[in-house]
Formats: sequence, C-alpha cells, structure tokens
Amino acid sequence: MDDLASRWVPGTPVVYIGKAEAKVGGLRKRLGQFARKGASHQGGRSIWQLADQDELLVAWLTTPGESAEDVEVRYRAAFADVYGRWPFANRKR
Repeated sequence: MDDLASRWVPGTPVVYIGKAEAKVGGLRKRLGQFARKGASHQGGRSIWQLADQDELLVAWLTTPGESAEDVEVRYRAAFADVYGRWPFANRKR
C-alpha cells in the first residue's frame, strides 16, 4: 500500500487519464479491459485497490482530427502542471 499511498494526488477527482484508439478496438475494448479489474489495463491495477472504486465515474472525449495519444499526453501534462505529477493511476509512458 505504500506505493499506492505515495502516488495519491490530494485535491483532485481525477485518478487516471487514458486513451482508446478506434483502430485497436476503441472505447468499448478499453473499458472492457478496465472492467476486468485491470487484467490488461495498467491504470486499472491501481484503481481497483481504492476503497471507493465502485463509486468512480468514467468520462470520455472524442478527438476528431487528433490522435488519442496526443490528447492523452497533453492532458497528463496539463494535470502535472497543476498538481506537480501525473494522476494516481498513471504510472509511466
């Protein structure tokens, strides 16, 4: 739990920023991976350790004309600009 506690970001409701590319199954596939308790979803492995994981919400944004990868990188950078690090369940690139 020490690793999880050290990655917690106080003061934000965001615990993970991710992406889903249409060419590899899209949002449905990505959420399916996430729902299987993180079996093949890196961010999910941390999120399923949270006591209130059943109360979390998932939000998404379509990114026409822009790759999901570019948007994810930009959003994580913007988060880090405000909070000094990435969201709790985002580990590494």
